Amino acid sequence: AKYGQVDADQEKYSIIDRAVEKDLLLWCQKNGATMIAYSPMAKGLLTGKLSPERQFSSDDSRFGDERYSPENIQKTNILLEKHLKNVALKHNASYGNLAVAWLIRNPSVVALIGARNKSQVSENILSALISLDSEDLKALKLFISEYSRLAV
Repeated sequence: AKYGQVDADQEKYSIIDRAVEKDLLLWCQKNGATMIAYSPMAKGLLTGKLSPERQFSSDDSRFGDERYSPENIQKTNILLEKHLKNVALKHNASYGNLAVAWLIRNPSVVALIGARNKSQVSENILSALISLDSEDLKALKLFISEYSRLAV
């Protein structure tokens, strides 16, 4: 900031990657900058659509990463269903939608979301239409808490 105005900071940020909350997010909020969250669905892990049997090719950034091990994918999928299934049903949304909605409920945060096809684009747009209430946030908090204890 000493060299000029900072309008945005792009950082890895999701319900399971929250290091930016320690200082960068607060700095952005205090200084009128936008936090651009990349990997808001943790490279697909928070969608519940990754199968433990999924094999990642050697050129995939998830290849060899313990976070995407069969065991961790299975644990994550179980926790998503345990804590977020009812919230997803309530909002007619996917787990990925809930992860993004959790981020963008903060007006200082914009989510940078990838999509491989038109249907993913359409699905991702739904995230902006979700208004999470206190019960939804409680379920997300329980997921976050249990994930941080059990997963990689």
